[in-house]
Amino acid sequence: MIENRNVITMKIFTIQRLLFLMVTYTLSNQLCYGLADTTSLLIPTKMNKTLSAYIGTKFNLGNSSFFSEYAKAFHTNNIFMVQPVFGGALRAEPISGIRFGVSGEYFRFRYSDYFTKEAFSPIDSTPVGFRSATESISFSAVPIILTIDLIPSSNQFRTYSGIGIGLCLGHIRWEENINSSVKNDKRVGGILFDDNLISPAACLYAGIELGFDKRKKDNNFVSLTIEARYTYIGMTAPLFKSISNQFYNPPENWQENYMIGASAFSLQIGLSFQSPNI
Repeated sequence: MIENRNVITMKIFTIQRLLFLMVTYTLSNQLCYGLADTTSLLIPTKMNKTLSAYIGTKFNLGNSSFFSEYAKAFHTNNIFMVQPVFGGALRAEPISGIRFGVSGEYFRFRYSDYFTKEAFSPIDSTPVGFRSATESISFSAVPIILTIDLIPSSNQFRTYSGIGIGLCLGHIRWEENINSSVKNDKRVGGILFDDNLISPAACLYAGIELGFDKRKKDNNFVSLTIEARYTYIGMTAPLFKSISNQFYNPPENWQENYMIGASAFSLQIGLSFQSPNI
């Protein structure tokens, strides 16, 4: 019995010696090729993350069912200014060539209109005076969108494309000032709509990242980005509902929701910083 115990003890000791020799031999070989390689075996690789900021311009804001109806009932004025947009994004690349992230941007739209029209009696359509109106319509939008990018290459200059879906925090305000010579005019103007809204949002985009420096081993990298993007924002509201009380026999569809026209195409330029340490 004692001899069996001695044999087992000797076997355990021999296995421990062999394991010690194997570890010592492996570490000595790694040290010969540099400590950095040894460290990379012991520390897991961090995924690359990209932080970016951009500025751009929005085109075709106001192209909507609301302004089409406004042109019929009030005044035709299709001059819409190009509006600036500011944004940023944080993305992570858990799989090479596929990047997930969240982006947000902010932009405003302001429309001003002034016109004078002759007013007519709702009973016999005879002229009863003149009415001047000053219209101020504005909205702001902050779409927050979850995105996924496809990156076909990891070169210094690389293209990417992506899609996203999310929500938009918005606000719409419509104010009208009336100056009328009509006696007891029903059209008095005022604040016709002023409310915060939450709307669905989505985007489709493509761009290019122009690296300032060649990619280094630590993957820290700064790029100039140029991107084209279309953002859909379903911002709707009953914009004519309040003012319908100031008209004789207003259209029935004025009780419905109208798109304000926050969806738009944009071109933007910015900077992005890629690093696994963000």
